[in-house]
Amino acid sequence: MDVTHEFLAVMIAFGRSGVTDALHVLEGKRLIYAKRSLVTVRDRAALEEFAGPAYGPAERGLVPRKASLRAQVRNQVRVFTQC
Repeated sequence: MDVTHEFLAVMIAFGRSGVTDALHVLEGKRLIYAKRSLVTVRDRAALEEFAGPAYGPAERGLVPRKASLRAQVRNQVRVFTQC
């Protein structure tokens, strides 16, 4: 993906130098390859395992929100078509 360390830092509300350090650790473990605005995941399964319980909760939370949003849209469409 095409991103800068600064952009990642803003996305996760963390300092740029901390992002750089974390990327270096992940590169050292050969989980990613990072080079000028480009981060390539080399081994997603190993990266997920390395992240442990930090990976997953936010992603799982998207499914109920999407379902809830669909239901809200359906209800609004019903109200609109009844008018």
